[in-house]
Amino acid sequence: MLTQLKDLRSHDGFTSLAISRFISNFGNGLSPIALAYGVLSIPGADGSDLSLVMAARFVPLIAFMLFGGVIGDRFKRNRIVGGADILGSGFAALSAISLIANQSSVFFLALMGALFGILNALWWPAMSGVLPEILPKEKLQHGNAVIAMTTNIGYVFGALLGGTLVTLFGSGWALLVDAIS
Repeated sequence: MLTQLKDLRSHDGFTSLAISRFISNFGNGLSPIALAYGVLSIPGADGSDLSLVMAARFVPLIAFMLFGGVIGDRFKRNRIVGGADILGSGFAALSAISLIANQSSVFFLALMGALFGILNALWWPAMSGVLPEILPKEKLQHGNAVIAMTTNIGYVFGALLGGTLVTLFGSGWALLVDAIS
């Protein structure tokens, strides 16, 4: 196993990809918890508003995924992935700042979520093609396993710490950690 990891690390970009997936998914684990508490902290907001904000993130993702696949095949995948991550971080930061400043609304968080969902529709198909550009075909199975493991560990750690960060600092600050990650 260690020999296989050492072999994967010898391929340019693999270690950076694994580390970046861990860091990004740490924030992705925080996000649903922070967003849920953030929405429910808005005066007058209830569970239906939370459902609206969460749906606003996923409906565009599903609606534009096929389009994202076409874009991912036509342009450089690493630029699509990086650009979508950077823009998505900006939308998460705007949501976080609105919560920190107590100036947020369900409409604003749903709008930021919808824009984030569109970016994810571009991101997912492009990301699925990044690893085959880094590793030779015979290394893909091991590479996918390592990337999936780092991704899942990051998500679990983010979810574990999400409630703690929301409790200690507030939902806006926890969402800001997601934006930075």
